Amino acid sequence: CYKWPRGRPRRGTTEPLVASCIHPGMIAVDPMCYLTPARLVTLALALASPSTAQRTWIVDATGGGNFTQIQPAVTAAASGDTVVVRSGTYDGFAIRGKSLRVLGAGDVNVRALKSAQGIGVLLDAIGPRQRVSLRGMALTDLSARNLFVIQCAGSIHLEEIHAGRIRVIDVNQATMNRVLASSARVTRSSVAISQSKFSGLGATRDSIELVQSLATTSSTDAGV
Repeated sequence: CYKWPRGRPRRGTTEPLVASCIHPGMIAVDPMCYLTPARLVTLALALASPSTAQRTWIVDATGGGNFTQIQPAVTAAASGDTVVVRSGTYDGFAIRGKSLRVLGAGDVNVRALKSAQGIGVLLDAIGPRQRVSLRGMALTDLSARNLFVIQCAGSIHLEEIHAGRIRVIDVNQATMNRVLASSARVTRSSVAISQSKFSGLGATRDSIELVQSLATTSSTDAGV
């Protein structure tokens, strides 16, 4: 809000106004202050906006964190939060429609669930301005389709992941760094791969099967 220098505001003028604050949360409005409805709405929204500080959630199988399984932590986390997983063996989990970092801190193993058709980790419907990072864990059922990334307009980053079969379908941008897997299939996606090893797919580029996809590779070995 602003105060006109002299008298009431003249129509069509662009002279600056002046505001003052008594203390945080309270604004002193001079009687000569000119507040339009639009300015009042903007001011109200600014005062009512809650804090958007990001939070870190701890998953510990022994009970020393916020949760003992990964999925409840993922569900509780807001977009932009971080989930730190301590050493232990955990059930599979799914991340849908939010930005999130899930970071393994120690020897972290994730088992595929039969109820999820052998999928250990599912990353799904990550939006255009969202990013999911998954780092430092092993998906223990190497015969399963245990890392499944599908229909993500945002970006996916996989680092230090040991998995069986990886499937990437309709993903705008995926990166794999230091990933060890028995097979990988990328369909209608863009993927950048570095320092990773794959095997078991026969005569395909760097042992990754590409279907209508673009891949760039760096220091990628075919053997496991």
